[in-house]
Amino acid sequence: MESEFEDDARDFWNRIDDLRGKKKLTEIAEATGINYELMRVQRTRHRIPSLKICVILANHLGSSVEFLATGKQAPGIYDKVLNAVYGNHLLYSIVEELLRYDSSKLRSLADLLGIANGKAQKNA
Repeated sequence: MESEFEDDARDFWNRIDDLRGKKKLTEIAEATGINYELMRVQRTRHRIPSLKICVILANHLGSSVEFLATGKQAPGIYDKVLNAVYGNHLLYSIVEELLRYDSSKLRSLADLLGIANGKAQKNA
């Protein structure tokens, strides 16, 4: 009979499989710098990796450690923005002002901030 920890580990690796799609575990290991043999053994023996490896995997797969460990989605960007705006009077005022702008002003602001297609540009 399997322990609860083995069930959790199996669920963890199943979520990794779902997120990695057709990528092989060796590709994930190479891209992240995680030792493939370590991942293979942990997967085979139904072990959850260290927190450091979980963070690396979650970041690489565009997920969260919470999701990998529990299957529960962490709050998305929409929830994070709402919580930040409602919790900060100055930020709330800024958002109110931005909502009065037309799209050309918002594009100009995005250009000034170095944001293109919703992603900040790194200044060289």
